[in-house]
Amino acid sequence: MMTGPGCTVRPARFTDLPALNALFRDMFARSRYSATTTLCDRTVKAVLINAVRDHGRGRCLFVAEPDGRSKDGGKNNGRDTGDAGDTGDAGDTGDAGDTGNAGKPGGPYGFIIGACQPVYGVCRAREASDEFFYVADRAHPLAAPRLLAAFDAWARRAPGVTAIRLGITGAVSDWRRVQKLYVRRGYRQDGVFMIKEIEP
Repeated sequence: MMTGPGCTVRPARFTDLPALNALFRDMFARSRYSATTTLCDRTVKAVLINAVRDHGRGRCLFVAEPDGRSKDGGKNNGRDTGDAGDTGDAGDTGDAGDTGNAGKPGGPYGFIIGACQPVYGVCRAREASDEFFYVADRAHPLAAPRLLAAFDAWARRAPGVTAIRLGITGAVSDWRRVQKLYVRRGYRQDGVFMIKEIEP
């Protein structure tokens, strides 16, 4: 667990599923995909349940939530590993700002889901990559950097992982802002996404 004034990052629990479902739907509603398709409820549920269940076994799901202790002068126990100076680009990393229903007040306001897999699907070495990364508008400014730090630390402990790969698709409203966050955290560009829409 990563705790600091205003924001805590921890592994998700099954009790977080309703809030995570709401955050996932807000993420999708604000993405460009919402204009052309709909979510499959069964798949969303399976993704979230499997990520919680398999956390630490080739997958991870971390959530960011308010740290209530910071409001009453509580201690952070010296475990704040977030970058307190990194606040400029810590907001919306999934193009789905908070629409007001993303979990109860005080509940999770951001998450990252990641997985490990063989490099290119055929190599002995493995890499870790993010599958979904979203932080609501109402989140603490350090939520995104701390979620990324938790994911990075998890990936470094995973057996056989030799690289961490992060993606930013066109679903994100300001992908350059997210790229800046990644660059500040030591990542470099590697290739580019290409897409061609198919008209119905």
